[in-house]
Amino acid sequence: MLVDHFAYGIYYNMAVQNGWYITIFGIELYRFMRLVGRIAFPIYCFLLVEGYFKTRDKRKYAFRLLALAIISEYPFDKALNYHSSFWDYNNVIFTLFVGLLVIWAIDEIRWGRVSFISDYRLRNIAPVIPFALGCGLTWLTHTDYKAVGIATIVVMYYLHGEEKIYRLVAFAAGVVILILGCSTREATAFVALIPIYFYNGKRGSDSLLLRHFFNSFYPVHLAVIAIAKYLLF
Repeated sequence: MLVDHFAYGIYYNMAVQNGWYITIFGIELYRFMRLVGRIAFPIYCFLLVEGYFKTRDKRKYAFRLLALAIISEYPFDKALNYHSSFWDYNNVIFTLFVGLLVIWAIDEIRWGRVSFISDYRLRNIAPVIPFALGCGLTWLTHTDYKAVGIATIVVMYYLHGEEKIYRLVAFAAGVVILILGCSTREATAFVALIPIYFYNGKRGSDSLLLRHFFNSFYPVHLAVIAIAKYLLF
């Protein structure tokens, strides 16, 4: 993600100004960095679904995501040129937040926790409603990845399982959705199947320092890029 945002926010302008044409593995450097960046979003989606099934408090989980999305929006706009108005383009954490609400609603419907949807056959059809609403909301607010992002999260939710094979299949299916909905560039995300293969399904370190580092990394790295961009250009 950092490589992707650096490429888009800073390197591209430097390359244009200086006439650079650098290649790596036979691919122009800017394009190579953007390909590396395609690995990030499906990992976010995968961990969002994992977090949904493992969190002790879904409300707090959703609130933290929304707060992070709001905090990140200004540096996102400044770092990546989306600064005309709030509605022009919004950061990917908003997409993850909406995706969380969608799978939460689907889960409540599927397992009969919504009192007015008691019929079994209706419970199989009704999840289309929150899915459609989530896609519509991301389209209306122009969040990153929009409806394709919501579809990726929902597919990973439906294929979720505690066994390793379920995790690998869920992630791979999500990448396929991104390829079909966005472009073949998203195929580089299949590389992430390697660390997911070694993921044991358990929570990592409880270190407060690490937790704050990962929670703050998204808005902080965007702010650093925005400041560097201002100073350079």
